[in-house]
Amino acid sequence: MFESPVLGYAHHRMILDEEGRPADFEFLEVNATFERIIGLPRGEIIYRRAKEVLTGSPEKSFDWPAFYGPVALEGKEKECEFYSESLGKWYRVQAYSVEKYY
Repeated sequence: MFESPVLGYAHHRMILDEEGRPADFEFLEVNATFERIIGLPRGEIIYRRAKEVLTGSPEKSFDWPAFYGPVALEGKEKECEFYSESLGKWYRVQAYSVEKYY
């Protein structure tokens, strides 16, 4: 999956606020397809917070930390679909965790 030409892949680390709630996440790894999908090179994504990477994007209004929180903290699998106004496309996001906080 990591080298897939059609599936974007991103590995994140959840960042919690002072109360232990999901507040942001850091990109740890992405594949070339993910780079192409969001229009940024790996060097502008890796080890940066989502709130830094996704600025200027309409998708920043989607609460990604709330979506990924149960996945990273409780090991739940989740899926959602959303329309990206900036990219003019529908996307399906599937998330799972093999380690707490990731």
